[in-house]
Amino acid sequence: MLVAEMLESHPNMKVLDACSALGGKATHIAEKMQNQGELHAFDLHKKKVKLIEDKANQLDLSIIDAKP
Repeated sequence: MLVAEMLESHPNMKVLDACSALGGKATHIAEKMQNQGELHAFDLHKKKVKLIEDKANQLDLSIIDAKP
């Protein structure tokens, strides 16, 4: 969570989260961006990408694009 604070994220930013699983950091950043902008979340494992997508859907965050 400290990463999102240090990033000083705001709406309409473009963010790359290269080691995103399990999705806590990415969703926190997306919330700080008020779900406006682009957030690309990557992980090596498809199973973990699914966890990121599930977390984003649960929080109704549409800006997160998760990929392996």
